[in-house]
Amino acid sequence: MKPWMYFVIAVLVVMVLLIIYYFIKKKKNGRIQEQDFTSEQDLTPDQNLTPGDEEIIRVLAEGISHHKTEFTGLYELMYQISRGNTRNASGTFGEWCLRVENFEEDSAFSRLFSGRFSGMESGEAKEQIQNAKLIIQGIFESGIKREEAQSLQADKRTVFSYVTLDDTAVVPGQLYEIYRPCWSDGALILEKGILRFPQQDGNDTDSSKE
Repeated sequence: MKPWMYFVIAVLVVMVLLIIYYFIKKKKNGRIQEQDFTSEQDLTPDQNLTPGDEEIIRVLAEGISHHKTEFTGLYELMYQISRGNTRNASGTFGEWCLRVENFEEDSAFSRLFSGRFSGMESGEAKEQIQNAKLIIQGIFESGIKREEAQSLQADKRTVFSYVTLDDTAVVPGQLYEIYRPCWSDGALILEKGILRFPQQDGNDTDSSKE
């Protein structure tokens, strides 16, 4: 074989490798962008806010920051509605509205619930989800956070933010799965989460969706 033929073959091999590298990199970048978009959706459920929505979120954030402890037990329920699980939507919206009504105050926050969210007890699923997203964004804007980890290794502080699914004591040093996340505002635990021992895939379902 002549020397120039070796050169041509080498060039062709390099070109093939470059083409393969290009497609692999493009596919990888696409996956990264998809993951980033999913994470952003989790943090900001509604990507197309109107000026009216932004005002609603502002009022919600201000009101919730003043009454954050009054909604214990309802944060995760409302979050699940915002994610599309509307099975308990009527009762959850009803309880939120009832607690706001019990404040017996004339504020933009109370008027918002009596005027907009009270109708969600009998609203369509799509409306319930959209309004739950606004409430969740108001919650996050107020500074309240939802635990994002999927598992944790318990320490002495874990007992203040979690209980176990089987009602046993939380053991420091033990690795647990987060069955239901806790909600907190700084050091203040607003809603305790639930831990369970690590399970094999497919053995159980997430109670946060119940």
